[in-house]
Amino acid sequence: MIGRLRALAERPIEAHERRRAFALAAAVVLIAAVGLLAVRPADRNGEIRAPAASAPPIATAPNDTPARREPSAGAEGAPPPEGIAAERVERTARRFLDGYLAYLYGHGRAGAIRAATPALARRLARNRPRVSPATRQRRPRVTDLSAQRLDPGRELVVAEIADGGVARYPLELVLVRRGGRWLVDRVEVD
Repeated sequence: MIGRLRALAERPIEAHERRRAFALAAAVVLIAAVGLLAVRPADRNGEIRAPAASAPPIATAPNDTPARREPSAGAEGAPPPEGIAAERVERTARRFLDGYLAYLYGHGRAGAIRAATPALARRLARNRPRVSPATRQRRPRVTDLSAQRLDPGRELVVAEIADGGVARYPLELVLVRRGGRWLVDRVEVD
């Protein structure tokens, strides 16, 4: 039996067999592409996508420079937070990012994320990102943090993240003031 299979494998492929093999290979590639698109976590409607194994989770500028985006509408001309308020906003953002980055890279669970609004915490728990083994091995860290006031009671914080990949990438956090404290209400990864 093994000898017959070996002889079959070593013989030249005929023209009609080549066409079938090509058609079969093309069908497999097409089905795999459609399947990957169907199971890919959504990156709209507030759901967060896990970073890919070979690239950062969002677009970056060339030369390892983080891609900076202008704040969303309504933030033009708004001064950055000052003094104690700025420290509290930054501390809240860092506390959130400690748990969120661990969760995003498969090192933690959604329940360990602190300083998130209840709605964001529920959404994160419901939409666990798929994390590849290569991404799981990375150790993300915050390399820069900047805040800008959107309006009274809302701040935009842009965190630059380095994870050992090719480039750094920004994460945008929208913080809101609720019950006398700052909480992260939204995370955007581009």
